[in-house]
Amino acid sequence: MTSILTNAGAIAALSTLRDLSLSMGATQAAVATGMRIDTADDDAAYWSIATTMRSDTKTISAVVDTLNLSDATVGVAYAGMSSTIQVLDELKSKLVAAHGEGVDLGKVQKEISQLQDQIVSIAASASFNEGNWLQTDVTDLNDPLQSETALIASYARESYGVSINTMQIDMAETSLFNSTGGGLMQADPTDPETNGHALLDIDIVTNPGLRTEYLAYVDVVNERVIDAAAELGALQSRLQIQADFSKELLDSLDTGVGRLVDADLNEESSRLKALQTREQLGTQTLSIANASSQALMQLFQ
Repeated sequence: MTSILTNAGAIAALSTLRDLSLSMGATQAAVATGMRIDTADDDAAYWSIATTMRSDTKTISAVVDTLNLSDATVGVAYAGMSSTIQVLDELKSKLVAAHGEGVDLGKVQKEISQLQDQIVSIAASASFNEGNWLQTDVTDLNDPLQSETALIASYARESYGVSINTMQIDMAETSLFNSTGGGLMQADPTDPETNGHALLDIDIVTNPGLRTEYLAYVDVVNERVIDAAAELGALQSRLQIQADFSKELLDSLDTGVGRLVDADLNEESSRLKALQTREQLGTQTLSIANASSQALMQLFQ
């Protein structure tokens, strides 16, 4: 049946063109943005997952920056400890030399004083970002609540929420000089290994009879500094490993987000070409449908 009021063919052609227009709009948006899912109405579930992962990516990136900062802080402290070990080795050799016959203790003491000042200078210089683990200002180094400091290690998203993991460093193990005492180089009357001696109290001119005790004291302190340097070295290694892992994790998250929401441009380009072809055919179909009405009008002429 042919009707001048209802052109079923034209209506069908228009409906097809309308659907094609919507598909082309989505495909063109995917080509323009490079994203298959750009907003929540594209796919609410995948969009939500991708948005959360992007948020985690920013947080982990901040963790990486913090790890790099912590690594630099530990590195400065480790460098200070390494230099201190070298100076203590030199100090031990001077104390050994002071046991020799006919040695001028006054001259040896001058060298020892220079080495003492050098260790003080090293401790004062081992500062990074206003933090110094070799020269500290802690009320009580024996109190872990005061002496321990936390370094951010990682960020994790769990089923119950998010968590921040930290690495602990005890400044009681690294402090050479503390403002209220308790540092590795300061006197501790209760310590049987050091007999209450302190680095800056070594004076072989005033106390020549204590040369052997001084030597034993420096040896004990040197071993403790070596232990502290080893602890810092292990911590620095862990920080570097964690930073490398976090960077790999960032790459994995970026890849995961891409797989969820990125558009395959080869596929979208092919789809766009096919839609353009279908649109041309739809336009021709609509033209043919409208032409049938024009042919009907000729019957009344």
